[in-house]
Amino acid sequence: MEKLIEKLNGKIKSWTNSKLAPKEFLEEELRRIINQIILKEIKWINFEKVSAYFNDNFFRRYKEELEIDFVNYFDPKNSEIIDNPLRNWKPTYAGCNGQIEWFLRENGLEENIEKLVRGAEIEPSELPTRLKKYFIGIGYLYPTEDKLIVHPNLQLAQIIPYFYSMDSTFLTRDLIRCPYHESNYSNLTDKELWQYWTDLVALSMIGLIPHTLYLAEDFKTKENFDSFLEVGKKLTPNRYVKLEPKIEKFDWLLPEEFIKIEKYLEKIKRF
Repeated sequence: MEKLIEKLNGKIKSWTNSKLAPKEFLEEELRRIINQIILKEIKWINFEKVSAYFNDNFFRRYKEELEIDFVNYFDPKNSEIIDNPLRNWKPTYAGCNGQIEWFLRENGLEENIEKLVRGAEIEPSELPTRLKKYFIGIGYLYPTEDKLIVHPNLQLAQIIPYFYSMDSTFLTRDLIRCPYHESNYSNLTDKELWQYWTDLVALSMIGLIPHTLYLAEDFKTKENFDSFLEVGKKLTPNRYVKLEPKIEKFDWLLPEEFIKIEKYLEKIKRF
């Protein structure tokens, strides 16, 4: 493992020259992405050959995506401006889920989309309650004491809908169903709903078993998810779940952490 890490660190450093993002950001985030992929594919990865998977095409793709990511969160004035906020609205807001598309239409998406995309702050009373809750529950509206802040997650999803859509951090195909079920969040405050979403993000980072509904109440029984959340939160960039982004240090996950998740996945069925 040490030789593999040394080899991958060398590759990472060779891909950190950029006019759009600083070296320290690219280095730490490329390392994070590689750890995410190794963890999600742990059952199929041959560690003797894994470095071949992370080739030039891999680094080229993720470097370009991280450059867009950096501008969006750290230099938003220079981020791309969307002319038509309803362009590609289905993958951007509904994960191409037919039920959710109707839910959004019926609850005022089209009438409020300009307000959501163009604004910086929104009064909670300005949005239909169900639409407001939904947008908090997918990480696009950040709740404070008396305001809703349009999170940069929303802008990034607009810029790259094909990437940050059906199987992304924000609109993971299976996890998106959770905020849609009102009984799942009806008793949650806006801040509690945001925290629930950040837990879902952590689960999506480690490739949690899909095709099931993860309820807010599930997280109250911590032993169900402790092993997942501990690692998943390490893999979650601060800029996705907080309001103020910062460049973070990211160290390699230890083999013990990979093994712990692999065994846990084998053990459980429902969670």
